Amino acid sequence: MNRAAFLGLRLWKSGLLVPPSTIARSLPFQGRAMPEILLRFSDNETTYERVNALAAELGITPEQWVLRAVAKDLGDYGLKPVPDGLQPKSLSQLFEASGVLKPRT
Repeated sequence: MNRAAFLGLRLWKSGLLVPPSTIARSLPFQGRAMPEILLRFSDNETTYERVNALAAELGITPEQWVLRAVAKDLGDYGLKPVPDGLQPKSLSQLFEASGVLKPRT
Protein backbone atom coordinates (compact mmCIF):
# COMPACT_ATOMS: atom_id res chain seq x y z
CA MET A 1 0.00 0.00 0.00
CA ASN A 2 1.43 3.37 -0.89
CA ARG A 3 1.80 6.25 1.51
CA ALA A 4 -1.31 8.16 0.38
CA ALA A 5 -3.56 5.14 0.80
CA PHE A 6 -1.97 4.34 4.15
CA LEU A 7 -2.46 7.92 5.34
CA GLY A 8 -6.09 7.91 4.21
CA LEU A 9 -6.77 4.67 6.05
CA ARG A 10 -4.95 5.86 9.19
CA LEU A 11 -7.01 9.07 9.23
CA TRP A 12 -10.17 7.05 8.70
CA LYS A 13 -9.31 4.60 11.48
CA SER A 14 -8.43 7.41 13.87
CA GLY A 15 -11.86 8.93 13.38
CA LEU A 16 -10.64 12.08 11.64
CA LEU A 17 -12.40 11.00 8.47
CA VAL A 18 -15.91 9.71 8.06
CA PRO A 19 -15.86 5.92 7.55
CA PRO A 20 -16.59 4.82 3.96
CA SER A 21 -19.82 3.14 5.04
CA THR A 22 -21.08 6.53 6.26
CA ILE A 23 -19.96 8.13 3.00
CA ALA A 24 -21.87 5.47 1.07
CA ARG A 25 -24.96 6.05 3.20
CA SER A 26 -24.84 9.76 2.46
CA LEU A 27 -24.82 9.18 -1.30
CA PRO A 28 -28.15 9.10 -3.14
CA PHE A 29 -30.01 5.94 -2.16
CA GLN A 30 -31.00 5.03 -5.75
CA GLY A 31 -33.62 2.58 -4.49
CA ARG A 32 -31.09 0.01 -3.25
CA ALA A 33 -30.94 -1.46 0.22
CA MET A 34 -27.72 -0.94 2.17
CA PRO A 35 -25.97 -4.14 3.29
CA GLU A 36 -26.21 -4.76 7.01
CA ILE A 37 -24.78 -7.12 9.58
CA LEU A 38 -26.97 -7.83 12.58
CA LEU A 39 -25.23 -8.43 15.91
CA ARG A 40 -27.07 -10.25 18.67
CA PHE A 41 -25.99 -10.54 22.27
CA SER A 42 -27.28 -13.01 24.84
CA ASP A 43 -28.88 -11.56 27.97
CA ASN A 44 -26.14 -13.04 30.14
CA GLU A 45 -23.27 -11.52 28.10
CA THR A 46 -21.63 -8.25 29.07
CA THR A 47 -20.33 -7.49 25.55
CA TYR A 48 -23.23 -5.18 24.69
CA GLU A 49 -22.82 -3.10 27.83
CA ARG A 50 -19.03 -2.95 27.42
CA VAL A 51 -19.31 -1.79 23.79
CA ASN A 52 -21.77 0.92 24.83
CA ALA A 53 -19.58 2.02 27.74
CA LEU A 54 -16.40 2.16 25.66
CA ALA A 55 -18.13 4.04 22.85
CA ALA A 56 -19.51 6.56 25.36
CA GLU A 57 -16.02 6.95 26.85
CA LEU A 58 -14.69 7.75 23.37
CA GLY A 59 -17.60 10.09 22.62
CA ILE A 60 -18.88 8.05 19.67
CA THR A 61 -21.87 5.82 19.01
CA PRO A 62 -21.65 2.05 19.48
CA GLU A 63 -22.14 1.66 15.70
CA GLN A 64 -19.12 3.90 15.05
CA TRP A 65 -17.05 1.86 17.51
CA VAL A 66 -18.03 -1.40 15.80
CA LEU A 67 -17.12 0.06 12.39
CA ARG A 68 -13.72 1.13 13.77
CA ALA A 69 -13.14 -2.31 15.32
CA VAL A 70 -13.97 -4.05 12.04
CA ALA A 71 -11.73 -1.67 10.08
CA LYS A 72 -8.89 -2.17 12.55
CA ASP A 73 -9.16 -5.94 12.44
CA LEU A 74 -9.43 -6.03 8.63
CA GLY A 75 -6.39 -3.80 8.26
CA ASP A 76 -5.36 -3.83 4.63
CA TYR A 77 -6.78 -7.31 3.96
CA GLY A 78 -8.16 -7.48 0.43
CA LEU A 79 -7.01 -3.98 -0.50
CA LYS A 80 -4.93 -3.32 -3.58
CA PRO A 81 -1.98 -0.98 -3.94
CA VAL A 82 -2.82 2.43 -5.34
CA PRO A 83 -1.33 2.77 -8.83
CA ASP A 84 1.87 4.81 -9.04
CA GLY A 85 1.26 8.28 -10.34
CA LEU A 86 -2.39 8.38 -9.27
CA GLN A 87 -3.30 11.87 -8.16
CA PRO A 88 -6.77 11.54 -6.59
CA LYS A 89 -8.86 14.68 -6.48
CA SER A 90 -10.88 13.46 -3.52
CA LEU A 91 -10.76 10.92 -0.73
CA SER A 92 -13.46 8.94 -2.53
CA GLN A 93 -11.15 8.52 -5.54
CA LEU A 94 -8.32 7.42 -3.24
CA PHE A 95 -10.58 4.94 -1.44
CA GLU A 96 -11.87 3.58 -4.77
CA ALA A 97 -8.33 3.15 -6.08
CA SER A 98 -7.27 1.18 -2.99
CA GLY A 99 -10.47 -0.89 -2.84
CA VAL A 100 -11.93 0.59 0.34
CA LEU A 101 -14.91 1.83 -1.70
CA LYS A 102 -16.47 0.15 -4.71
CA PRO A 103 -16.18 2.15 -7.95
CA ARG A 104 -19.23 4.23 -8.76
CA THR A 105 -21.39 2.80 -11.50
